[in-house]
This record gives sequence, structure tokens and C-alpha cells, in this order.
Amino acid sequence: MADKTTTRPQISPVAQQIATELGETMPGAAKQIAVIVRLLGEERALAILAQAKDVEVQGGMLIPDGSRRHTFGGVFFRLVREQATPEQRATMFLPKTKRKPKRPPTAPAVTPPAAA
Repeated sequence: MADKTTTRPQISPVAQQIATELGETMPGAAKQIAVIVRLLGEERALAILAQAKDVEVQGGMLIPDGSRRHTFGGVFFRLVREQATPEQRATMFLPKTKRKPKRPPTAPAVTPPAAA
């Protein structure tokens, strides 16, 4: 009888190191980091990680609307996006039309007034 357990594909030690340092625990993020390491090379991916650390030390990076800071992982992915060629970006990141829609913020619960 065949073993029905599924195992996740292994990622390179460098990709695992980057994911760990960024605090990325989701399999999708680790897989995306593995693709980045494969396309850009280990040395360049580690250099971008070092740049992300520098950005964090200097106060972080705001998201485009300026409302909050990127997470450490978000800084890394933003720097990768900025430094990759269009062809590399097309392989590393889904086009906006193929991404899952972001959930709208949830409204705070409103309790109805008590009956008089």
C-alpha cells in the first residue's frame, strides 16, 4: 500500500535562512523566497536581505499609501520587486489580476441601543 502522506518540496538552505530571518512561516512565502533565490542567485538574495535589514534599522519603509510601515518581509519583497528585471518579476510575482483580492477591513461591531 502506497504512503499517502504528502511532503512539501524542500527549499534550499539559503531560502530557508532568508525565510527564517524574515519571520515568514507560511509555505507560500517560503516557496516564493525559494523562487527568488533560484532566479537571482544566493549571493544577490542575501544582499537584498542585508538591504532590508538596513532599511529596518533606518526606520522601515512605508507602504505606498503611507498609512503604515511594511513588515520586514514586506520590505524584502519590495526590494526584490524593485531590483528584479521585468522578466524575473513576472516569474516571481503573480500579476495583480491573478492575486487573491484583499479582504476589506472589518467594521467594528455596533451594539443596537437598548429598547426603552
